[in-house]
Amino acid sequence: MIDSSVVSMQATINDIGFVVRPVVGTSMMPLLDQNTDTVRLIKAPERLQKYDIPLYVRPGGEHVLHRIVKVCDGYYLIRGDNTNYTEIVPFDWVIALADGCSKNGVWHPFDEPEMMEYAIRTVRFWHIRNFIRGVRGGFRRVLSRFIRVFRRNK
Repeated sequence: MIDSSVVSMQATINDIGFVVRPVVGTSMMPLLDQNTDTVRLIKAPERLQKYDIPLYVRPGGEHVLHRIVKVCDGYYLIRGDNTNYTEIVPFDWVIALADGCSKNGVWHPFDEPEMMEYAIRTVRFWHIRNFIRGVRGGFRRVLSRFIRVFRRNK
């Protein structure tokens, strides 16, 4: 079954060439801020490239906008800029491509040099960011455990 919102979005893209949608969720922060930024979605070409940001629909009907980190045979490896997991997305799940965003009323195409640098840096240094998050999270857990023990022994 195809979600009617997907059909409507694709029909709008086919009619006028694009659709603008607000960003929902935090998985693409800091690039895309929830409820303040919008993205312009266009018809996706047959094959996307590394660093593209497609909109795809998971089998449960959830719409997701994440970045391609690798193009494989028949599928993409996709990850949100603010997530720590990579998802396998078959080519046929992709329904549109984000070609830019509006932040504070200013249009930023994703193919401009600053945006491409950000994309490359985000993908290239993902493992380091993930490691730092893990260390920071581990430190917080140890600190909170120490504080609980200290308070009990007072």
